[in-house]
Amino acid sequence: MVARKIFVGSSSESLEIAKAIAQELARKDYIPLRWWNEFPAGSITIDRLLEVACEVDGAVFVLKGDDKAWYRGQGTVLPRDNVILEYGLFVSQLGRQRTLILKDDSAKLPTDVHAVGYERLIDDKATVAERTVQHFDYQFADVLPPPLGHILQIVDPKVANNQMVKSRPSRGNKDLYVGVEGALRWLDVVTDPAYWPDHQEQAIRAMLLDAIRSVHARTFVSFGPGDAKMDRELAVKLRQLEPQLEYIPVDISDGLLQRAVIELSDQVRVPVGILGDFEARLNFIQTQLRSYASHPVLFGLLGNTFGNMDNYEETFLSGMHSYMKAKTDHILIDVSLAADSWVLEKDSRGVVGAYTPAYRRFLSSGIADRTGEAIDNVVSAFENRIAFARGQSDIAKTRTIVIKDKVSKGRVFSIRRYDYQALCEWIKQRGFEIAFSQATFEENGVIGDAVLLLKKA
Repeated sequence: MVARKIFVGSSSESLEIAKAIAQELARKDYIPLRWWNEFPAGSITIDRLLEVACEVDGAVFVLKGDDKAWYRGQGTVLPRDNVILEYGLFVSQLGRQRTLILKDDSAKLPTDVHAVGYERLIDDKATVAERTVQHFDYQFADVLPPPLGHILQIVDPKVANNQMVKSRPSRGNKDLYVGVEGALRWLDVVTDPAYWPDHQEQAIRAMLLDAIRSVHARTFVSFGPGDAKMDRELAVKLRQLEPQLEYIPVDISDGLLQRAVIELSDQVRVPVGILGDFEARLNFIQTQLRSYASHPVLFGLLGNTFGNMDNYEETFLSGMHSYMKAKTDHILIDVSLAADSWVLEKDSRGVVGAYTPAYRRFLSSGIADRTGEAIDNVVSAFENRIAFARGQSDIAKTRTIVIKDKVSKGRVFSIRRYDYQALCEWIKQRGFEIAFSQATFEENGVIGDAVLLLKKA
């Protein structure tokens, strides 16, 4: 297991107890980052603090009554203000459980911090140091995840209400997955060997696992997990660096959300599942993640989810850029590719006869919801109902296949295939660094897949 880094913070007056804690942490195979060694001459303190907060796995702060002050007409003693500031920086990054306070009884804490649990400081430095180590041993213990019945589900009211509407005149890709019925239809599609040839699946799997080989994430957030099988493999890999990894699935389909929870809950902690729309309601999702996700976070959009979004790519990626922590959070995506020689008429997704029975039923459900027809009637007339057109994207040279219903004239589904170089360049222009990228093409050299790992530049 990788040794954990623990920042040790205190005032100068509490340096001796801080040294004892650091020494005990080192003796128990932790890597203590001592505040008195972390700020070399010429460094900017606040910048270095932010860097360290992103590097460490935990922090401990000694808060003693070093400063005398008047508070509402009474004399009191307060911890050094810079130590309180440092505590705030680290707790925002690490969470309360991994940011330990050691406090003496006389020191008055700020109101916002007063309710936070803490360990009492006593004169026996060895005991304090030992309890500190025990605290972090417990936090990093490789314990079993909670049983399924303890997992909370958060429901976006707008999404829940939308699922109760029988017909929606303006549908998008995401609406086809809604509910248990939508989930079952999609699972029928992806479990059909003809949908995703084995060699293609294995190639993408290998690239995804390679992309995260050195990623340290405390939370794995999956946007649109689908059947969640790839999520499971990624989570197992991520746990090698973070035994207490937590997994949070986000899906517009309650059926697929439950599938992800069941698939992952025996491997990692699943503190919450979020039923929501990460395209139209990204702010709602991010608000929930601020309460339940610990940074660093790995966000996953697998199964070409990035290329199937109804609102295109710009809005989503800019929203994620604002939310992500610099240098530590990542976005993992896989996408479909198309070479310059691509033409719609020769793409398997642009040929009606190439669609499997399960895929036909999945798409027919979207048409039936709009027109009020029976799904079986649409399925039986599928080849006469479907037409193809080219669609839009925010990214240059993207080939977008739009599947349309000839009768209602409405869009049923869309699939984007990207130009690899144009996609990478567009991502970089949006303030991201590409930490990993790899592409592979089919034997014909026209259709392919790519995996990219992004972080804020």
